[in-house]
Amino acid sequence: MTARPCFVPLADVLAQVRTGPFGSVLHKHEYIRGGVPLVNPMHINGGQVTPTAEMAVSEGKACELADFALSAGDVVIARRGEMGRCAVVQSSQSGWLIGTGSMALTPSEHVLPEYLQRFLSSPESIAALEANAVGSTMANLNQGVLLNLQIPFVSLSTQRNAVAKLDALTARTARARIDLDRVPVLAEHYSRAVLAAAFSSIPEATEDVAVEQVALHIFDGPFGSHLKSADYTDAGPRVIRLENIGHLKFNEDKRTFISEDKYTSLARHTLKADDVLFSSFVDEEVRVCLLPLLEGVAINKADCFCVRVDTSKCDPRFLAYRLACHSTYETFSAQVHGATRPRVNLGQLRAFRFTLPSISMQAEIVRRIDVAFAEIDRLVAEAAAARRLLDRLDQAILAKAFRGELVPQDPNDEPAGVLLDRIRAERAATPAKPARGRRAKAAA
Repeated sequence: MTARPCFVPLADVLAQVRTGPFGSVLHKHEYIRGGVPLVNPMHINGGQVTPTAEMAVSEGKACELADFALSAGDVVIARRGEMGRCAVVQSSQSGWLIGTGSMALTPSEHVLPEYLQRFLSSPESIAALEANAVGSTMANLNQGVLLNLQIPFVSLSTQRNAVAKLDALTARTARARIDLDRVPVLAEHYSRAVLAAAFSSIPEATEDVAVEQVALHIFDGPFGSHLKSADYTDAGPRVIRLENIGHLKFNEDKRTFISEDKYTSLARHTLKADDVLFSSFVDEEVRVCLLPLLEGVAINKADCFCVRVDTSKCDPRFLAYRLACHSTYETFSAQVHGATRPRVNLGQLRAFRFTLPSISMQAEIVRRIDVAFAEIDRLVAEAAAARRLLDRLDQAILAKAFRGELVPQDPNDEPAGVLLDRIRAERAATPAKPARGRRAKAAA
């Protein structure tokens, strides 16, 4: 039998709720580096508290803010920005301070901090908080809304079982995430190996040529005063910049334009579809790609080299793949100059030598690379899709847990409704303690 929870306002299961300091109580100019950490929304990520050294206060200021000190077992939650970001305060974090944008919840003895934290992170809780958040530019969580949130109340033993089950399941998805996050890196290594294998199988007797021997034209873009940022317009002929040249990929989303008059003065730099574009900067890898067919005309900017290939001698795709090889990077990296941004010059690109097989063999090598890369792209896409599904799976597990469908009910447990009635009766019979300082207690 699964655990059947009673839904009660969050206020019924909290011993205390506190909001971080406002206004004149704490100013930004009082922040120091390396003091007592402040816990703001930016420091609550993935169920963990990770403060920054720059956002802290002195020991003296911390004493003034003693009413905002956190204790082990508190649940700190962001009240600004993304709803549902919360974490359990660990013993090593006791004494840290609630930041201005956070709240601290102290559970009663009838609720485990870990159960409360996972509930607040569940899809239902987040949806309820988002629906009642205020603020036009950034969502803000109202304390009253939080205290009225309906939490499924079950016995402590059932809470422990639910948390243990959640941790076991999410640990598996966490391991899967680690494996899936490695796929793009492995794909990059595999792509490099594909290129190396493709060009190592060319017969040794094949002709060895320089890039300039297979080019109709090799040119750079306009430098200095010939093309300035002030010349850019909202529309018109395109300017292809370094941001557009990726590793075997043309980045279409980066668009820059110039006027028709400016283009006329720079028309000698006009690019054509299937031109090989090469970035002069080779700090980490060679960035080279083919120019796709664009709407309208385009020119290249300085440091964006263009190789217009003589297709009777060389397939532009073959040259792009050959220049993208890691061995090409190693060759150029030994020649580069520039202390901050190492780059090759146009002469070095012209002189780069490579093995050139027949046109038919070039086509076959390109075909094999294309097939291998298509398979790599498929695997990467599937890994990305699986990664997104894992996030949805974690949310589905949390939702299931707080519907009482994840763990069985202990038959020896006191029914949740009976336990709740007893807790309310005990509270009603206990005189309320006066609030301390700025601490606001949850209404019983």
